Amino acid sequence: METISSVVGVADGLMLFVVKNHGLYLLDEKTGNTKLLQSPAGPIKVYSDFRKNVYVYGRDGIYEYDWKHQTYRLLLPANGLSLDGMQVDAAGNIYFASPGNGLYVWNRKSGKMTQYLMDDKRPHKTICNNWTSEIRLDSRGWLWCATANGVSCMDTKTGYFDIILSRPLLEGKSCYSTLELPDSRIAIATEMGLYLYDRKKQQTTPWPHSESISGLRIYSLKKDARGNLWMSTAQGIWCYDSKAKSFFSFEKGNGLLTKEYLAGVAGSTPDGVICYGNSEGLTYFRPSQVKDYNEKMSAIYLSEVLLDGKMAPFIGDNLSVPSDFKSIVLNFSLLDYQSVGNIVFQYRINGGKWISNAAGDNSFNFTGLSYGHYRIEVRTYCNGKYSIYNKVIKLNVLAPWYLTVWAKLIYLSLVLGFMAAVIFIYLHKKKRDLEEAKMQFLINATHDIRSPLTLIMEPLKKLKERLGNAEEYHEDIDTMDRNAQRLLTLVNQILDKRRLDKHQMNLSCRETNLVEFSRGLVSLFTYNANLRGINIRLEMPETPVNAWIDRNKLDKAIANLLSNAFKYTPNGGEIIFRIEKQDKKVLLYVIDSGKGLGKNDDAKTLFERFYQGKNSADMHLGGSGIGLNLCRSIVRLHGGDVYAHNREDGKSGACFIIELPLGKEHLKNNQICLDNVGTKKKQQRGAASRNSKILLVDDDIEICRYLKSELSDWYRFVICNNGKEALKQLLSGDFDLVVSDVVMPEMDGITLLRNIKGNANISHVPVIMLTSKSEISDRLEGIKLGADAYLAKPFSLEELHLTIDNLIDNVRRLKGKFTGALKQDDKVEKVEVKGYDEELMERIMKVVNENLSDSDFNVEKMCDEVGVSRTQLHRKLKEMTGVPTSEFLRNIRLNEAARLIREHKINITQVSYMVGFANNSHFSTAFKKYFGMSPTEYAARYSE
Repeated sequence: METISSVVGVADGLMLFVVKNHGLYLLDEKTGNTKLLQSPAGPIKVYSDFRKNVYVYGRDGIYEYDWKHQTYRLLLPANGLSLDGMQVDAAGNIYFASPGNGLYVWNRKSGKMTQYLMDDKRPHKTICNNWTSEIRLDSRGWLWCATANGVSCMDTKTGYFDIILSRPLLEGKSCYSTLELPDSRIAIATEMGLYLYDRKKQQTTPWPHSESISGLRIYSLKKDARGNLWMSTAQGIWCYDSKAKSFFSFEKGNGLLTKEYLAGVAGSTPDGVICYGNSEGLTYFRPSQVKDYNEKMSAIYLSEVLLDGKMAPFIGDNLSVPSDFKSIVLNFSLLDYQSVGNIVFQYRINGGKWISNAAGDNSFNFTGLSYGHYRIEVRTYCNGKYSIYNKVIKLNVLAPWYLTVWAKLIYLSLVLGFMAAVIFIYLHKKKRDLEEAKMQFLINATHDIRSPLTLIMEPLKKLKERLGNAEEYHEDIDTMDRNAQRLLTLVNQILDKRRLDKHQMNLSCRETNLVEFSRGLVSLFTYNANLRGINIRLEMPETPVNAWIDRNKLDKAIANLLSNAFKYTPNGGEIIFRIEKQDKKVLLYVIDSGKGLGKNDDAKTLFERFYQGKNSADMHLGGSGIGLNLCRSIVRLHGGDVYAHNREDGKSGACFIIELPLGKEHLKNNQICLDNVGTKKKQQRGAASRNSKILLVDDDIEICRYLKSELSDWYRFVICNNGKEALKQLLSGDFDLVVSDVVMPEMDGITLLRNIKGNANISHVPVIMLTSKSEISDRLEGIKLGADAYLAKPFSLEELHLTIDNLIDNVRRLKGKFTGALKQDDKVEKVEVKGYDEELMERIMKVVNENLSDSDFNVEKMCDEVGVSRTQLHRKLKEMTGVPTSEFLRNIRLNEAARLIREHKINITQVSYMVGFANNSHFSTAFKKYFGMSPTEYAARYSE
């Protein structure tokens, strides 16, 4: 059966009830037969007054209904109201509730309709809440309204309201039903139990002996012939025995289909049949025939013990558990299974407060118990009665091992070990700090090296191109270029090691033929070998040996070993490069014919940072001490290792071996590059205008002269040697772009960038940072402050040129077109490209310019005149300008105001009105927030 939405008793043993979405039915309690009756269409409810007149009401209104002849007549149209609960008094007046609309009273004689809505200012003239669950007339003609916030009582003769609230008993609680009792008392059903209101004392109290239903959601109240109180709840049907002064319940399993009942769906017949509706159907019974649950509770038995989810053996009622247990579950049982679904098990520990389980739940879970002895008492409760004898369980949680005597010896050992660890960490930190200081010194030195490198390498390329066929100079130029490249390699080794230390170097591995790869790498050293008469012998397999490597990084490791071999091999000596493929790995050998490793050189220490070998010092061939350490770091990043020993063939010299795993299983997904064929993106230099003005900031005058000489055909340059001078130029001039070094005297590049991006007048100027500090932290700081590009020295002149072109081109496309936050020399109306967005922006700018002085022109009017919705306009402007619509409009007005102030033709008050600000104070506040200064200060600055 579907959900029952309404029920009412109409005669002895006969009930009318409404099935949701099906209609009105008649039920004969004696036979159990139901009959579908003719009724108005749509969702309806049924009501019977004290004269046994029946009414049905729904979305169309209230009908008088003759259930015997199945006829009905519209009495009161609903006029769009939702009706929920009604009463009819002796005069035939109708009272009905409407969800959210309060209480209505219809006077049958006059036809007048009166509405009562909640009004805190007139508490005794209207209802206390507009959401009413039930209304009910008592014997004196008072109307009781159970609402979502307490109960209101209305004198139907005078219209006076009495709000039944007793803080904090009913205030804030949803009330569902009321019932008139003898001696001027009213029972009130709420979401938190049952309450009693005494009209004589005007006092609300919890129902006596109602601890067992405290917190229970009670939906309806009915009284039987013996004076017992019956309740439908969210936990079945409950009864209050007025003689025993106790509660007992009937839940699912006691002849009920479900334990969840519905609010307001209750009724009774003249001969005492009580009926309740729920989502499963209709429950009806005669209270006199309901079995009385007064039998004694049986004994309690411990039936099962679960320790950490596993069954544990036990004997008797004494339990011992280890200290490291996570949870212990005690299951109890009764010999009587008849009403097990209604039995509530309770427990308390060491005489504390009783804690209840849900009805039918016979297990207790204990977690987080510290070691010690516990006395657990268990009892049962059912139908208002407790078990006669409590079950007592003695639980002993054993002490943990760390509180035993021998554990203290461990503590002492730990303390001594901790002290030793502190000393070791201190010494290790001291060593690491020393290495860090050395590394930082080398990194700082690269700043002074990279700037000269830029001035050496780029002019060398230009010089070689200009000399053309003058071959006699090419060899000298190539020698200079090779040495510059070697110096750059040393600098890059230092920076690569720094990135490895900071975990900022990632692999991009491709499947590579190590034979061909190694041949090409060794060939780079042929020129040096020929000069010194060194024989390079290659011992490689004839078949390819494929491995997954990052070519750009592994060649640094191999080149480092080859460089060391050439350094220690005398003229006329021999260097062997060998590749051996084994089962799951490949070995790369670099064997020289020098003195070999010293007696005191440990193979592991050899690869430590800044370590200098004994033979290296004896031969006065000292290096930076970074190369071998970098080599090991790169190889280990590939999942391999590198080690060294002296030659074992009877000849002098050292043997360095790189061991690499085959396959790619050892690599992470982000370390594998499946695209083995490199692609080069075509770049097209933008046609920058000769009128573009660039501010060049660098303390190295040679760099400034070089850039100006190479790029002066495309741009106009202004040169500054520090950030302080550059900021002054920016504030007084008009520049299209800034190219700045980072490390400078007086004001460094980062501070200059912060001042540019923090000043509304110049924040739009793009900034390119040039630095020899290539650490990611330095770049991140510049990017966070708004740097538009970041190039590391030595940089490519072509890359710098393209970057400048692109940034200036972007600014020109955006300037005066897609943002209202840029400076306006005139009102912007030109749009170059006629795409959809450009045409929309053209319409927007046209509308804004035409209404700029109208203070009433706002976003809504802009939408109307542009012809798009507010949502669409906001979304498109956000995409094109990065600012909301209101901020876009305000920025245009403020920039136009700034232009007018700079012309000094009208005063500031007139300016504010001309750009659409009706309030001078609001204009000054908005102007200062946008430009960082008041209009007066702005005018003063441009008058200087």
